[in-house]
Amino acid sequence: MTTVIYILDGLSSEETKKLTDSVRDLPMDAFCDDVFGKNNWLHDKERDLWITKNPHHEGEGFGYIAVRQDKTWFTGVMPQPPRG
Repeated sequence: MTTVIYILDGLSSEETKKLTDSVRDLPMDAFCDDVFGKNNWLHDKERDLWITKNPHHEGEGFGYIAVRQDKTWFTGVMPQPPRG
C-alpha cells in the first residue's frame, strides 16, 4: 500500500483517475504476469478469479491472493485437508 500511496502523492485527481483506469483496463493475463510473475497464478473460471500464492502467509493451509476482473483483490487461506 505504501508504494501506491507514494505513486499517487502529488497527482491531481484527474491524473489519479487516468492512472487507475489504465491499470483497470490492462488485460488480466498481462496484469497478473506483471504483478505476480509469469506462471505464478491461475484463473478460476468458475469464480472468475485470478489466484496466486500469498507470499506473506505463514502457518498452515494455503494462503492466497484472489483478484477480480476489476483488479480489486482479497486474501484468504484454504485449510489443509485432514490427514487420515
